[in-house]
Amino acid sequence: MKNQIFSRPWIQEVYELVKVIDLHLSIPPEKKFDSELFRIEILKSLLEIDKYYISVWRAENFRLQSTHPQSKGVPQDEPSDELIWVEDYFFWTDSNEVYAPNLDTVLKKVINIFESRLKHCGAID
Repeated sequence: MKNQIFSRPWIQEVYELVKVIDLHLSIPPEKKFDSELFRIEILKSLLEIDKYYISVWRAENFRLQSTHPQSKGVPQDEPSDELIWVEDYFFWTDSNEVYAPNLDTVLKKVINIFESRLKHCGAID
């Protein structure tokens, strides 16, 4: 049964954020895995029962240089090191959609996908 509030011909899908998880991995240094901090966002469809959408973000550190203010064409501020979340597509193949009866089942599927991909790339045994 579709949610009547969003029953409009121009609305294709509507998701509600139901869970955010920060996942800290423990990968041995000799495995040379790029990132150890991931954020998983789980969104539930408000139009389809048992449909979830998963977004995976990887934490990366960047050195940023602001462009303003400037003095004689040179930025006045020093560069700063910032943590930025970058969407990570490594853990998904065809679609970020997951069908499951409840959030716990979605979480189990997500962790199983993470484990499978980490094994595939040799980060874990």
